[in-house]
Amino acid sequence: DAQNANGNICAVRAWSLETGKSHIKCGIFDSGIWQNHDDFQGVNGSVVKEVYDAITSSDLSTVTNEVLQDEDSHGTRSAGIIGAVRNNAEGRPGIAGGDFGLGQEGVSLYGLKIYEFDPSPPPPAIPGSYFITVDHYSQALVESSIDDPTYDISNGEYTFGLHLANNSFGFREGDV
Repeated sequence: DAQNANGNICAVRAWSLETGKSHIKCGIFDSGIWQNHDDFQGVNGSVVKEVYDAITSSDLSTVTNEVLQDEDSHGTRSAGIIGAVRNNAEGRPGIAGGDFGLGQEGVSLYGLKIYEFDPSPPPPAIPGSYFITVDHYSQALVESSIDDPTYDISNGEYTFGLHLANNSFGFREGDV
């Protein structure tokens, strides 16, 4: 119908029912998430709970450097589609980011950095080193849905108990 033309998902009508809940855990498998972005401050909206770099096996949750957390900002933009807060006078709202004006919380975001900014051309000595391996990614995807409150992210344990995972990335030919 005309109302749903051009991919309109009718978010305004959906927001009259729900704007997000903090107990819903959303994983962003991408280039990381810049957790200090205005849309993820969580007072009335979504919060970034963890950011883990699966390439270097390091916890980025306490790093405040935007470049280290998400060098090309693709993961932050993907997280925003899901969890950017409504009515905070910043950019566009996410699907389940809560509502700043109404004091409604958003979802909890978990970032798993699975690729680095890809310089062009890539260094010939280390092809594919900017991405985790397919086996490592598969393990992370499966483990991230397991709910284990004793997980230790510093040991590369991804058992966040995710309810959903966004995977918006690609591979270069020959890397897979």
